[in-house]
Amino acid sequence: MGYFVRLILTRNITTEEYGLFYSAIALFGLCAIFKELGLNHALVKYVSEYRVKKQYGIIKGIMITVFSLQFLTSIVVAGLFWIFADYLAINYFHTEKAIILIKILAVMFMVF
Repeated sequence: MGYFVRLILTRNITTEEYGLFYSAIALFGLCAIFKELGLNHALVKYVSEYRVKKQYGIIKGIMITVFSLQFLTSIVVAGLFWIFADYLAINYFHTEKAIILIKILAVMFMVF
């Protein structure tokens, strides 16, 4: 799937826009590490542990807590990207074209 996306992008946008797009994707990918906060690994450990003990109420609470924390973190990070989109576009990417791209990727970061 990723190959076809790259193929479509390279045929429809300039080299500069292609580089800008993947630079922004790399920046958001780096920040995605902090989105999970390592909670996915903890979730696997504790869900399996409490499943053996048949404590399903605790499993539900753990899952709700983990997903809530991750969603809250993604909202905060996406909000920061949205607020600082102008600054990042000018000082990091060195082009104003990046402003709308950063804002679109910020929304996608929050949702996915």
